[in-house]
Amino acid sequence: MTASMTKLMTVTASTKRFVETAGKYATTATTYLTNVMCLPIDPVPLGEASDRPTRNVLGSPLGLFQTVVNGGLDIIPGHILVAGGVEYNIRMTEPWAASTNLNDAYMKLTLEKVKP
Repeated sequence: MTASMTKLMTVTASTKRFVETAGKYATTATTYLTNVMCLPIDPVPLGEASDRPTRNVLGSPLGLFQTVVNGGLDIIPGHILVAGGVEYNIRMTEPWAASTNLNDAYMKLTLEKVKP
């Protein structure tokens, strides 16, 4: 991890996940990770968004967003990222590096938010 990258991670977020108890998943997500530092959440560029399938929920368009967090965190698709009081479904995770010498120091999250 580089010091300059750490300075760019200005958003504090948390994650939620659905917990399994007695063979059944809870109906509400519970807080899992806190104080997750990430880059500001931005829309996915149009070219990248068109490469990924979208879904339609009750006629609402789906907004795709992205951010980058430190690698090595236990964040997987299906978890929820909460930043600034807004909840985003984590749709995809992948290693992210601005250069090859960073290896898996960072993880890119593709997020979805149903627009009202």
